[in-house]
Amino acid sequence: MQLNPYSGEEMQVGSTGLENFFSAVTGWHRWFNATGESRAFARSITGTSNLIFLFLILSGIYLWLPKTWHWAIFKTRLLLNTSPANSKVRDLNWHHFFGIWCALPLAIIVATATVFNYSWANNLVYQVYGEEAPQRRQANANQLQTDTSDNVVLTNTNYMSLGELLYSAKQITEQRLGNWHSISINLPDENANQVEFGINQSLGGQPQKQFTLSIDRTNAEMLNLTSLADATPRSAST
Repeated sequence: MQLNPYSGEEMQVGSTGLENFFSAVTGWHRWFNATGESRAFARSITGTSNLIFLFLILSGIYLWLPKTWHWAIFKTRLLLNTSPANSKVRDLNWHHFFGIWCALPLAIIVATATVFNYSWANNLVYQVYGEEAPQRRQANANQLQTDTSDNVVLTNTNYMSLGELLYSAKQITEQRLGNWHSISINLPDENANQVEFGINQSLGGQPQKQFTLSIDRTNAEMLNLTSLADATPRSAST
């Protein structure tokens, strides 16, 4: 749901058909567009396939390396030969040239996807930066319920509704930051005492204009407001 930054009213942005199309593409990419309990099994298949693909890329890079470590040999494989002697020489040069220059970015892309599929890979990234990996929360189907006023509320009756918390986040943002373009909410765990909002002052692509606002769920008071400058090295790089 997207809200007007000035009135707070819900607004429709973009084509519904286009959004549904890309939503379906994302579903197929991540879990074959499966639903319910089948989604976890489908995701395990895509995760395993991604890991196998990473092995193929890394092993291909190893096979690409010449047996004799000499710059002249590396040069013939790294650079495109614009004047090959014959078609066989041309095809071999193309194989080496396009193979290595495509394999390097592919290895990075596939390796980053491994972080999302396996917790050990995610923990490894945090260890590289000398940080402790946070615990991933599990989705709870009973976490949310709807009251008679159509406001989504949390199961703990001491917590304020998400609508009230969002209204407070809007007021705090305008007081502390002034203008804003979009505000998103990260649904908290059932027993979490705070909720986080993502504040974006741009249309996207400007991380220096993105903030994280933490609000107490019992009284809607601000607990913390952080920006990119306050982020850790690992979180700033993601």
